Amino acid sequence: MKKVVLLLLIVLAFSSCATTAEQQKQREAQKAAREAQQAADEAEEMALFEQGVQALKDRDFVLEADRVEFKRGSFVYVTPSTNFVSMKGDRATIQLAFNGPYSGPNGIGGITVEGSASNVEMKTDKKKKKKKKKK
Repeated sequence: MKKVVLLLLIVLAFSSCATTAEQQKQREAQKAAREAQQAADEAEEMALFEQGVQALKDRDFVLEADRVEFKRGSFVYVTPSTNFVSMKGDRATIQLAFNGPYSGPNGIGGITVEGSASNVEMKTDKKKKKKKKKK
């Protein structure tokens, strides 16, 4: 009887060691996959940043607004397809169209201003946002 209990304890000890080793390998695989995903996300984010900077340098971009903030901090949500700032070369367009019952000068409830852009300056922030790492 003592031999059976002793044998049973030895088998349980080895099986728990094997399970712990498998769990450790699984954790390492998950950690490697997570790090690879983070690296891929950072590379994609950097590529999009470079694409955005190039669009600004080329003066060929559209910035859509989903919220308009007023002078004293109040704001209203708007439709991005009708509220935007666009620039193509030296031509700039600003359109604001609020969701209201009255149509404005542009026919969709707001204003549209088109013209030539002058004195355009581009500045880049030196601060880099650091992501918090989860432990």
